[in-house]
Amino acid sequence: MLLLIKKLKKVKKPIVEPPPVVFFKSLLILSLLFFLLLLLNGCLFSPFSKGSVEGYIHEETVIDTRPLEGALVSITGSSNTALTNADGFFRIDEVSIGSRTLTIAKEGYITYKKLSVGIIADEVTLIDNGNPIVIQAADDKYLFDGGIIYYYSGEYTNALTTFQQLINDFPDSEYADDAQYYIGYINEKKLGYYIQALLEYQELINNYPNSSYVDDAQR
Repeated sequence: MLLLIKKLKKVKKPIVEPPPVVFFKSLLILSLLFFLLLLLNGCLFSPFSKGSVEGYIHEETVIDTRPLEGALVSITGSSNTALTNADGFFRIDEVSIGSRTLTIAKEGYITYKKLSVGIIADEVTLIDNGNPIVIQAADDKYLFDGGIIYYYSGEYTNALTTFQQLINDFPDSEYADDAQYYIGYINEKKLGYYIQALLEYQELINNYPNSSYVDDAQR
């Protein structure tokens, strides 16, 4: 009798599997929780979320600034563009959310880029709290001075854009080789784009062989 009791104690209890209905309910609850987690973190449907951006563009004059009409405004994250009206106002809708780059361009003016424009879903981002962005008319000296100002202000993207515009619009300018050198220097020393810097220095050597910067470019 004692031996029989010991044998019974050694018998393992059968594993009871959960009923299929309970299993599927648990799976459904976990799926819903995961869905809500994605939604709360903005990971779900974010590619389809859109916002808007608006602001004012002025041009600099000798004594003050005034609204600039007809400037083309574009922004990364949207195929839409806008032209400023007589008040210098623009608005672009259907912009994907996130950090975007705003570009302002008009013939005869220095192209301006504003980085890190935050676009929020279903909201309108007002550039600089409604204060106008001021851009400058372009001639070679004006462009070169503008590029230098951007450079010493640490706005290297705008400096590169301005120096490149000088070269494109005024290839025979006395400042063209200076601008080309600064493009190479900014890429090398400020941005760490060494391959691009080599290409820019080679442009200087090829296009401006008599420039005083050639020796520096060849180092």
